Amino acid sequence: MPTSLTKFMEKTAVSFVTVDINNQSQRIDNYLLSQFKTVPKSAIYRILRKGEVRVNKKRVKPSYKLNSGDVVRIPPIKLEKAVDLVEPPEVLMEQIEQMILFEDEHLLCLNKPAGIAVHKGSHIPFGIIDVLKHLRPYARCLHLVHRLDKDTSGCLLIAKERETLVDCQKLFREGAVEKQYLALAHGEWPKDKLRVAAPLVKIHSPSGERKMNIREDGKEALTEYSVEKKYQTVTLLRAKPITGRTHQIRVHCATSGHPICGDTRYGERKLDKKLSHTPPRLCLHSLEMSFFIDRMGRRYSFEAPLDPVLKRFIDLF
Repeated sequence: MPTSLTKFMEKTAVSFVTVDINNQSQRIDNYLLSQFKTVPKSAIYRILRKGEVRVNKKRVKPSYKLNSGDVVRIPPIKLEKAVDLVEPPEVLMEQIEQMILFEDEHLLCLNKPAGIAVHKGSHIPFGIIDVLKHLRPYARCLHLVHRLDKDTSGCLLIAKERETLVDCQKLFREGAVEKQYLALAHGEWPKDKLRVAAPLVKIHSPSGERKMNIREDGKEALTEYSVEKKYQTVTLLRAKPITGRTHQIRVHCATSGHPICGDTRYGERKLDKKLSHTPPRLCLHSLEMSFFIDRMGRRYSFEAPLDPVLKRFIDLF
């Protein structure tokens, strides 16, 4: 497999780009950042501040929203180029291809496997988006609509055009997307605990780990719960996040005294060790998602079946 070890700097020439419908309503700074991912943010904002970027021959602020037909002047930019491109392993690409639940010209819905991040990082060579770009090399746009934790499986939505991305992100912001998760929690969940409302705030530990804490001055967070099935030592829950805060379901389960099995961040290792069999991973799965896009006059509904590993673990109870 080729590796990207050798890099060099290359300076582009002045270019003029005509904006199409896929980038309509996108901020000019975000557009440039998406086009030049290896360029530092500071460099992008510098050329905007100095007026080197022009839209229809005029200076614009970073917050300017593009319109279809706008002509953008992009000045010379230094790019970091890699000699070789890294291609995801064939087995990984085959796995992701098989996990696609739905695809049309607007959207792609994937039953994301647990353990695979949506984006690559310093210690993660490939993310879902990187794999999809190799599987769909001619797709003009593949943008993540929302986030799903690396260790969470289930419905993951990717937009295939800019206009649909804007539509879907607006629906997520407005809480117009119906989502349901399955979570296997420790202990017996109380019958009368149907809602957990606890505000969340993001903190960073000295090691740089991101965690969500419950705090009065945090952002509103509400999760609705119902019992799917009771076992002797655990409860299979159906969780419906009314708000969309990071790690919301995990924190709300933990603060209720019933952390999710296999949750290494908010759970309790001693409870995992007491189980008859060891959790293979975080036992949280995005089961269902549905929403209506007015522009298309169409409702989308997706359901992602449990993966065999998690299903087998639950069935052993």
